[in-house]
Amino acid sequence: MMPSRRNLAALLSGLTMAACAIDLAIAQPLPDQGRALAQSMCAECHAIQSAQLQSPNPYAPSFETIANIRGMSSPALWSILHTSHRRMPNVILHPDQTRAIVSYILTLQDPD
Repeated sequence: MMPSRRNLAALLSGLTMAACAIDLAIAQPLPDQGRALAQSMCAECHAIQSAQLQSPNPYAPSFETIANIRGMSSPALWSILHTSHRRMPNVILHPDQTRAIVSYILTLQDPD
């Protein structure tokens, strides 16, 4: 049985709305997601807020300090987050978590 034009139009409309919802979810501000993740996963050691001068762990640089290292970029942060560090626990992040945290850290860069 062939679907009617009305049914096809409704189906296409529904698919379009679903695609838009997915785009909106993806486009939801990653920095907000990253800040929430950083609060739950990183704040025990790192100062994660802008203008937070000292990290709870004196060996852990603040996110603002990290963000303002000359040449800091998304690929550099991605690499940092997936490389073992002597005094940092080996945190395993999913790509979407890394993307969100990187996006948040980059919001802490001083404007040029």
